[in-house]
Amino acid sequence: MSHRIFPEVLGITFETFGDGRARCSLQVKEDFLNPDGVVHGGVIYTLVDTGMGLALWTLLRSDELCRTIEIKINYLRPVSSGRLVADNEVIQRGATVAVLQSRVEDERGKLIALATGSFHVGPRGAANPRRTS
Repeated sequence: MSHRIFPEVLGITFETFGDGRARCSLQVKEDFLNPDGVVHGGVIYTLVDTGMGLALWTLLRSDELCRTIEIKINYLRPVSSGRLVADNEVIQRGATVAVLQSRVEDERGKLIALATGSFHVGPRGAANPRRTS
């Protein structure tokens, strides 16, 4: 069985990334629409989470990884078709926590969503803090 990571399943494209910034996008598909005919919030959330992780990844050392702690997202405008673009930026990167922001726009440049997120930064291979014995 072939294994694809979730962003690939949605068709998220990584356009540019470096220096604590990342731009990613996806083409809205009919499968992404909720019963009201607009893009499901989880699709936009995944675009944001993926973009923020990539932006932070550009600042990590080779022995570090990051994990999402939380993301707060405001959905500002519904969208039913076209392309969504997320511009993501690291606002502050501390020793163990980074804060990021994301702006999601449609292909006409209309603001669709704003998000802020906190990510844990830690050593690669560290035990999962949620795992119990």
